[in-house]
Amino acid sequence: MSEHQRDLVGYGAEPPPAAWPGGARVAVSLVLDYEEGGEPSVLDGDRASEGFLHEVVGAPPVVGGRDLNVGAMFAYCSRAGF
Repeated sequence: MSEHQRDLVGYGAEPPPAAWPGGARVAVSLVLDYEEGGEPSVLDGDRASEGFLHEVVGAPPVVGGRDLNVGAMFAYCSRAGF
């Protein structure tokens, strides 16, 4: 297989053996991805407000000013959502 090809066949009915500690049959993984405060903000010296990573689909970034709606969403998530 060349370095540019991907193996998409998978394991099907014959998965590789997996031995979990204590003979466990379920594994739980908990991941907390906390990113609030990393978005572009005019208050932090950025040219424009966040334009993509929010709940208002299609809203363009505000250039040279604050987008109070987007700022409120990120502030709420960091205070209440977390």
